[in-house]
Amino acid sequence: MKSTSIMAAIAACTLMLAPSLAAKPAKPAPHRAAAVPAGTLTVAPSVLPEDMSMLNAGAPAHAKPLSTTKAAACPTVTNPTWAVSGGAQLCGIQSQYNANVTLYPGIQYATANRWQAPVANRLSSQNLTGFGPECPQVKAGSVLPNENCLYLNVWVPPGPAPAGGFPVMVFIHGGAFVTGAGSLPVYDGTSFAANNVILVTLNYRLGPLGFLVSTNNSYGVNAGGNYGIMDQQMALHWVSDNIDVFGGNASKITIFGESAGAMSVGLHLRSIPSSASFFGAAIMESNPVGLRYRKATDPGPSVIGGQFLNALCSAVTQQGGSCAKGALADPTKTSTAQILTAATGMLTEANLIVDIPAGFFGIDGLPWQPVIDGKLIQGQPFQGYAPGMKAKPVLFGRNQDEGAVFAALVATALAAKTSTAANTQPSTLYYTAVVDGSFGLGATKKLAKANLRYNTSGKNPSNYDPSDIFYNQNGQAAANIVTDYDFAIGNIVMSNQTAANQAPMYAYYFTQAPLWDIYGKVDNGACAPGGGNFVCHGAELPYVFNTLANVAPEPPPPANLDLAAAMNAAWVAFAVNPASPGSVWSNAYSNIRSANTTGTPALILNASLPTTPTTGPIDPYGVYSVWQSRFSSTSAAAPGHRAGHKPPAKK
Repeated sequence: MKSTSIMAAIAACTLMLAPSLAAKPAKPAPHRAAAVPAGTLTVAPSVLPEDMSMLNAGAPAHAKPLSTTKAAACPTVTNPTWAVSGGAQLCGIQSQYNANVTLYPGIQYATANRWQAPVANRLSSQNLTGFGPECPQVKAGSVLPNENCLYLNVWVPPGPAPAGGFPVMVFIHGGAFVTGAGSLPVYDGTSFAANNVILVTLNYRLGPLGFLVSTNNSYGVNAGGNYGIMDQQMALHWVSDNIDVFGGNASKITIFGESAGAMSVGLHLRSIPSSASFFGAAIMESNPVGLRYRKATDPGPSVIGGQFLNALCSAVTQQGGSCAKGALADPTKTSTAQILTAATGMLTEANLIVDIPAGFFGIDGLPWQPVIDGKLIQGQPFQGYAPGMKAKPVLFGRNQDEGAVFAALVATALAAKTSTAANTQPSTLYYTAVVDGSFGLGATKKLAKANLRYNTSGKNPSNYDPSDIFYNQNGQAAANIVTDYDFAIGNIVMSNQTAANQAPMYAYYFTQAPLWDIYGKVDNGACAPGGGNFVCHGAELPYVFNTLANVAPEPPPPANLDLAAAMNAAWVAFAVNPASPGSVWSNAYSNIRSANTTGTPALILNASLPTTPTTGPIDPYGVYSVWQSRFSSTSAAAPGHRAGHKPPAKK
């Protein structure tokens, strides 16, 4: 499959990962369009996120089931767009973690036919006792088949609401646009509500059901893509129109997300003018800005869409079905299980391992993702605000070692393909091939000269952190490029633009060492204490939501619990007053107006936060000038040059 890449596939399998435990993966198998009964799927576990995330496969050991105690308040939705005549009274339940917080789970905000735009759902009165179904995806080898999945969940503080109403936060989950749900235990909103903020989570369509682009095919499928983004926008519209009946302030809505959720937030913030009226501030956690969005008219989306439809037709016909015009878009003729079988087969390492060049570091984007269609989505977010859009207050940040797990997963895929055991010891030949293939011939040498962080001449204290015993020099450099190019510098470029537009903007840098490996053994221990000990992608989530005690495999130390409470309070402070979010952020105001961003202040998020908040550079390695030019356009400009220096010690 030449239209995607190793890094794109690995990112599509892991960008979302909430902290979890995982089973040991099996070796990948080549894709076959074999007959698969509805509800089951045989795939390569090492490329499926649900096999890496016990949170996504079921409730963690310490998570509590939903309460069965009905809450006293039953607000009534009266807006005729969203409720039947006479209104819809919605009765919720007490939060299982705090009886003073009310949860309204499983509110259906929209319906949608396959590969069509969502339609507002008119609610009737009901008792809300459980979350709605998650959008179709694979979990523990089984398909979640319910395409009627557009639900949201609302956590409400104890009343009465203050004058003007409670601030509101709407979270968009990650998952590389192929997996995840707003109902995962790590996203429980009780702590936000206990801090007097209404918290909303939501589901949106994923994978090919959410992002297929194919309009010129023999199957009668007319899919323009971006359905998952349309779903998100519909949910934001619902919140804006109805949150007042829950005691919320519709003029004080903050949207936030992690990974693919942060990508979505960036689109709503900068590239989708029709979303602008639905929120007033934004938070982006670990936004991989280096992943580029394709144009709907580019060859890539159509090639991916065509390959998917061909694979789907093969699966359908092998089970005795038909690919006649309209059949693939008809749920009565083509099942959800068949769709996910075809999509999953396209993402196996066996198909993608040979596609080493352009895209290893995500330049080609994800297999299933939003596209720039010129209608809903106007452009690349890092290139600035779409015409007519104004800058809003922004909080953004990243984790210390975002790239560590991705490099490990790629190395594991390579080892499985080549039957080698040194999963985290990629060869110099392989490293050179992927770097030059991504950034241009000779890029490996240019990067080595630009900064010692990318110098693979030898693993020693002058070039590398001596405490890092996990990777060889090639593995370290690959992980560093993913961290810097995909996650660090693009966000700084966007923060430059925010500051230039006179909008308040704050930054954080999460450095807390791991308590357990949130990816299980799939990453060969890259994110494990005593292994790589890296602060990996997704590690901040249970701290932001203050759900650490619910999802950790063992009771966390008091210092970690204190950090979780402090981070949750910091996110709340931003939502309460994005323009001036209080003393914890006072020294982390990133007013960037030049390319010299090494000293950009960011709030350091580790165990010191609750007692002695500190700030530090969000670009601690001084690599901004190495990568900045690559974010001036979508072209693959060669990396820049910068004198190398010794990296700071890990915190």
